[in-house]
This record gives sequence, C-alpha cells and structure tokens, in this order.
Amino acid sequence: QNYAVDGTLNSRDLNVREGTTRLSNVSLYSPFHADPFLISLDGMRLNALGGTLAAKIFLEKMQQLSVEGTVRNFSVPVIANAFTGKRLGYDGTINGFIKAQGDLKAKGTSGYRADARLAITPGSRGVPVSGRLDADYVGATGAINLHQSYITLPHSRVDLDGSLNRQVNVNLVSHNLNDFLPAANFGSKTPETSLPIALQAGGTATVQAQITGNLSAPHIASHLAVNRFTMQQRPFNEFAADLNASPADATVQNGVLNGTGLQTAFNASIGLHDWTPLPRSALAANVTMRSSNVADLLSLAGQSSVQASGSLAADVH
Repeated sequence: QNYAVDGTLNSRDLNVREGTTRLSNVSLYSPFHADPFLISLDGMRLNALGGTLAAKIFLEKMQQLSVEGTVRNFSVPVIANAFTGKRLGYDGTINGFIKAQGDLKAKGTSGYRADARLAITPGSRGVPVSGRLDADYVGATGAINLHQSYITLPHSRVDLDGSLNRQVNVNLVSHNLNDFLPAANFGSKTPETSLPIALQAGGTATVQAQITGNLSAPHIASHLAVNRFTMQQRPFNEFAADLNASPADATVQNGVLNGTGLQTAFNASIGLHDWTPLPRSALAANVTMRSSNVADLLSLAGQSSVQASGSLAADVH
C-alpha cells in the first residue's frame, strides 16, 4: 500500500515482422513512475515509420486512463510499405494531435473517448498528397465520426464526413484522372503509364456517394458523372450513372453515354452473394443505342484496331 517505482524504458533498433507487416529501426524511450495511485509515462517518445510520437500516458487509481500525443513527420509511403510490402506512388507526411480518455471499469467501451486532429502535408518523391483528418470516437455509442475531412491531389479532391458504421458521405471532384494512376498501379508488376480514360481541357469527373450501415456489409448509393473525356483516344461528351450496391445485389440506373453521333441509355442489375456473382445470379440489362459511327463502339470495346465505318441502332434487353 505504500511504494514508489521510478525508472526509464529505452529500446533501440527494434524490428517486427508479421505477414506483410514489417517495422524496422523502431526506438522507444520513456521515463515511468508507479505508486498505488498513479502509473505514468510522462515524456514517452516513439520513433517509427519515418516519424515521431511524443506522448503522455497516465493511469490513475487503476481506473482512469488518459493519453495525449503529438504526431510528427510520419511518412505516408513508408507506412504503406511497412503494412503492405508494396510501393505507394504518393508522398506526404502526417502531423497532428491525438487524445484519448477511458474508464477501465466501465462496461464494455462505454467509458472511452478519443479525438484525432491530423494533417497531411505534401511530399516531393511522388504524386504529392495533402489533407486533413478530423475524427472522434465515442465509446458509449461505438461511433467513429468524421468532421470535414479531406484529401487533395494535384488536380483532385475527396471530401469525407459522417459516422463510420452508420453513414459516410464521400464527394470526389477531379480535373485530371492521372492523379489516381499510382493507386491503379499499386502492387502491379507492370505499371501503366496512363489510364484508358482521360479528361480533356475543361473536363470534370465527380462522384457523390453515401455509404450506410456496417462497414463489413455496407450499402452504397452513388452518382458518377464525367464530361469532356476521351476513351481509347476517342472523344465523348458525357457519361453518367446512378450506382447502388450491397453484398446482395448491384444496380445501375439512369445510365447515359453520349458523344459526337452517339447516344446511349442503359440500366442493369445483378444478384450477388457476398459481393460475388454466382452462375445462378439473376441478371437484367436494358440498352438503347443510336450511333452514326460504329468505330466509336469498337473503341469502347477495346477493338480500336479494327477498321470499320457506318451507323448502328440497337435496343437490347
């Protein structure tokens, strides 16, 4: 009932490997104190993943836990490589503040709460990425809330808000789809130098999506629109569609694809089993097409090397 222990933790050159996760050159230093009323690590410093976490941890009366920490210079590509073993073509560093409180004797997670205010500053060894993550966790409700968080690329921006496992709103606007080329090439042994779809001058791609329900089985409702773009180097004016998806089915409604001499409307649905179509899955599709140049259709089908001309009209069900 009456003791005090003081000391320091000091470790260097730690390496951890499990599956695809590899952490190397990890170091930890912290003074610590323990008595019957308080356990503290006041001045903890963790170096890993190219950055530093400076934190204070206090546990009072073996019940009340509090954590405050500052995050500095954590490297986005180093984090991706450490946990996936693959190179990421984006570059940025993470800085910010984290805070957590908890009642260890409360039922379940009801006594816990956490906040994170993180910012990403762009780097120079890949496509620069910047952004902000403003999030909090409320143990009493199990909600992870996102507040006006965003990620920006040189010509694109993704805005996020909502509550994970309830509803998350995603809004993406891009003026150059090559911003997403590193994501498309992530882990590829033969990376592509360009995407098959490219925006022309003044062209814009937008995605508005709502993700509702538990993230293990989400329901996605989204609207996709692209204007002034080329596909297989052929120009098109407009593509738009409403996409709804869940583990049980996926539907496309109000689909349009228009270009010079081409007008197309379509909708489709397919049954799924845990996001996967099966041989017995129900399938329905309707397409109405009017084209004055069949070469545009061959380009869409990836057969631009086939020389053909003429018009085509089709109604497919």
